[in-house]
Amino acid sequence: MKFSQKGRYALPLHVAEMWKWFFYQYPLWKEEYRELGTIRGRIIDTPGRGSGHGDPVAAAAVRRAELSQKMDFTEKVARLSDPELFPWIMKGLTDENMTYTALQMRHDIPCSSNTYFDRLRRCYWLADQIQSWGFVYKDYKRGKLVFLDRDGNEIP
Repeated sequence: MKFSQKGRYALPLHVAEMWKWFFYQYPLWKEEYRELGTIRGRIIDTPGRGSGHGDPVAAAAVRRAELSQKMDFTEKVARLSDPELFPWIMKGLTDENMTYTALQMRHDIPCSSNTYFDRLRRCYWLADQIQSWGFVYKDYKRGKLVFLDRDGNEIP
């Protein structure tokens, strides 16, 4: 996908590329999260965090929380971009080998390529907006404005 610096969801090229590679890490986070959940008394390698004589269970819990936050953020951004296309957006957002053609042939995506790429651009733009200063959007189902903090969590 090519990024444009014009249009509704314009971002500087390096910012859009940063978000693209951030989201591509989702499967790695998911795998690591699952593996950390199965650790029973194993020592966890935490490079750069002291001498390694700390509490491995606490280190695993902290790492799982970090991974959970990143995965939740990715899912929230994809869902905000288009709730109806969420499953297809997640596939395209988190798998660098998943093209529109593959989504069309294997997963029967119910929209045009223009719509799909517009929603992907919206994901990168939303992620940048949320991380920069939080975000406000109108939830038409609930009939109110919803405020999100920098992590993408709803602010009551």
